[in-house]
Amino acid sequence: PADAKTVHFVRHGQGFHNLMADLARSEGREWVQFTNTPENPYVMPEILDSPLTDKGRQQAYMLMPRVQAFANQPELVVFSPNCRALQTGLLVFW
Repeated sequence: PADAKTVHFVRHGQGFHNLMADLARSEGREWVQFTNTPENPYVMPEILDSPLTDKGRQQAYMLMPRVQAFANQPELVVFSPNCRALQTGLLVFW
């Protein structure tokens, strides 16, 4: 139908929390997902609202041309208030 809307979902680029988890895994640390334990790097208070890493910013920049090539540009962009999501949204859609 002519009035149909398309919804696109975009995940944020690599955040500092993802990098910390990768480093923890490379050191052999193990943890149970969604648990608040010292082994779980995702619950470190320093990274609860983590920004994008350099890699995460590059991932967002790489997505920008694909979005710009859409035949119909987005009419509305909504994203999480988390730092990494805001950064990704601004880099991709601004």
